[in-house]
Amino acid sequence: MQTPISDEQCTACESADLESTGPGTYRCRSCGYDGGSGQAAKREAEEKKVIAGWSVERKRTELVRELTEARLLLLSALGSFEGASELSQLDLVGIGGQHTVDHDLNDKQKMVYRSLGEVEEARHHLKRLRLLSDSSITLEASQPEDIHMEFDQFLDNILSDLRVHRKIAEGIEHTKELLHKVDSVLADYGSPPEDGFDPG
Repeated sequence: MQTPISDEQCTACESADLESTGPGTYRCRSCGYDGGSGQAAKREAEEKKVIAGWSVERKRTELVRELTEARLLLLSALGSFEGASELSQLDLVGIGGQHTVDHDLNDKQKMVYRSLGEVEEARHHLKRLRLLSDSSITLEASQPEDIHMEFDQFLDNILSDLRVHRKIAEGIEHTKELLHKVDSVLADYGSPPEDGFDPG
């Protein structure tokens, strides 16, 4: 769960010396940072005005680019998730021993964190689609439960391994769901993926 953005304290330097620049937005007098709970909406509105002046062809080109970038990130995330799943299966049968040493991350955990980061980055690309398309494009997929909650415990037992394995499986399904939707929209815009990959 993300921490709510404060309008009373600078996110960058934690100063309370802020100048209001609009509803839910501020400029920090100490460091010059522009922030606030309404900053994202403000930037989106500004970007929407710029995009409104683009030609239909430019919007389409940018939309396909965003989809393609998101797809590459999701493919990478899926590969890491599946690698983590293989290591997780070995854990369940007592082979490989994905232990943590002095609270360092093991290979399975590193793969999961990498996957989660790539999925989140892909979702940022996909959020721009509603700005670039005149029609309604819905690419939201259910957000899987937070996987690294289990990792923070640094447990090494069968119950913990089973919980982690189930969450990795949820991550795989979530990523595949997004990939299917991305491929479908790319095909609708006349740019189907040429690699022939089917997430299954």
